[in-house]
Amino acid sequence: MSQIQGEKIREATGRPYLALLIGLRLRSLVMADRSLRPQRRSPCLQRVLLACFVGCFLMVPRLPLAEELVVANPSAPVDALSPTALRAIFSMRLRSWPDGSPVRVFVLPDDAPGHVQFAKQLLSIFPHQLRRAWDRGVYSGTGQAPNLVKSDAAMRAAVANTNGAIGYLPREMVDASVRVIEVE
Repeated sequence: MSQIQGEKIREATGRPYLALLIGLRLRSLVMADRSLRPQRRSPCLQRVLLACFVGCFLMVPRLPLAEELVVANPSAPVDALSPTALRAIFSMRLRSWPDGSPVRVFVLPDDAPGHVQFAKQLLSIFPHQLRRAWDRGVYSGTGQAPNLVKSDAAMRAAVANTNGAIGYLPREMVDASVRVIEVE
């Protein structure tokens, strides 16, 4: 505590010993406050700690996700699709195959890992962007939402049993009942 502050307290109280007690109490609070503050680390030490943290984070094993493949009903008239055409089909803007037959789109729920991976890797958009496009079409009356299935097995069964259907499956779920569509 500075001498000027002590004099102001003395003047306000009129008692010098009270000012001394208040000054000592203030000083002990300031010292206690300083002892509670974390010590400053050097920038070099901070960089080393950050590098160790990032290195440990990168070493955590991650489970590889299964590769998602685009599958269609064997009656679908295409063998390959461009990424743009695939995005148009799954955003419900392209509603018919080149021969004029209707496209029936099947998707997993928005929070399913397979749906997230499919949307990010093959469509190059986030699942919430797909959902927004579907909702916009439904609420404006100009489009419809895709058919929702609950699991990969239900996806395979729906695509296999619906003419003109398209969906996506992990590689290990693909069998002879569906046809893999190449994305070029």
